[in-house]
Amino acid sequence: MLRKFRVKNFLSFRDWQTLDLTVAANAPDLPGRFVQSVPGSKDRFPTFVAIFGANASGKTNILRAISFLEMFVRTSHQNQPNEPIKVIQFLGENFGKETTEFEVEFDAPFDNEREKVKYSYRLAISPDHRVVLEEDLKYYRGNRPRRLFSRNRQEFRFGEDFKLHHKDLSISKIRDNCSVITILAQFNHPISTSILENFFSFSSNVPSIDAGEEQVILEASFYYENSPELLEGFLEFSKKFDIGIEKIEFTSSPGGSLPMFSHRGISHSIWHNLESHGTKKIFSLFPILFFAQHFGRIAFVDELDNAIHSLILPEIIDLFVDPVRNPNNAQLIAACQNPGILQNLEKEEVFFTEKGAEGATEIYGLKDIRGVRRESNIYANYLAGAFGGVPKVA
Repeated sequence: MLRKFRVKNFLSFRDWQTLDLTVAANAPDLPGRFVQSVPGSKDRFPTFVAIFGANASGKTNILRAISFLEMFVRTSHQNQPNEPIKVIQFLGENFGKETTEFEVEFDAPFDNEREKVKYSYRLAISPDHRVVLEEDLKYYRGNRPRRLFSRNRQEFRFGEDFKLHHKDLSISKIRDNCSVITILAQFNHPISTSILENFFSFSSNVPSIDAGEEQVILEASFYYENSPELLEGFLEFSKKFDIGIEKIEFTSSPGGSLPMFSHRGISHSIWHNLESHGTKKIFSLFPILFFAQHFGRIAFVDELDNAIHSLILPEIIDLFVDPVRNPNNAQLIAACQNPGILQNLEKEEVFFTEKGAEGATEIYGLKDIRGVRRESNIYANYLAGAFGGVPKVA
């Protein structure tokens, strides 16, 4: 469960910008929509979040920032010595002069325990992209933070709960362009391995948005071929909305397996490239939603409503806000364009992005705008421009 994410000097984010999902204590109890992820905690967070904004306002960039942090923690051990960290700073007048920084708070199990705890993680990268200046990880027992590790360049401090002796030889293997977590996990350090698995629970379509359409289909096909439950779930989902797909088979290609779709009333299978854009979008998106829901993960989806019929979108939302269908408190955070979705959302589930005159993105929540009541018509007010986050048409 994502609680809060902050970013500075990355893509269109110049100054610190915060995506704070905390639900106010006086907000009504809406089971399934606002959940307490940590046992005994009063903190509540939405299971579905929609981010709206004009084209190029930074909606996708907030998802890219989260995806970058997740990928850095998981895979930076693959960086070669002295290889620059693949981060893109804000292209303003201070380009190359300021640090790029990230902070995230999320809930996940600790050391393979069943119940979840709160984590806070911080990363600061040097202006030249060469080294990690700061890295810090804490977890909480109740309201009390407990350090797992902190880092100032190549100086490290490890907390007692991290269970790593300060003379452990694996510490010397931590390179200055890599995360402590991913390096120690390569040496089978139990706590690091457990934390790394928590970051694997972040699933997204953002890393693939720059890939070709066939590559996206190839990646999805891999999951369908290796998970009969996933394939069955997709076919059931398709039947509910009468997409007409009755069977999917896979055929080999140089890059992997590609799907062929059998439709009701059609005697021959159809190649994926002959399917509608909407069908291909749902086919590639469904694994992200399915695995998030079934395993209580966090899904980040760019352009959720692109090419998907408006009557299907409420069903996707319901997969996450219905407590019966989402017993594991999975969470979906999506960049959206279709304002019709707003008719299905509470104010705590809506955020906006806007760019100022200097090209920097600001992100803010509908819950932070004064005067927005529970009974307010969010959809009508958004279309009227009352909340911002809309294109400015001359």
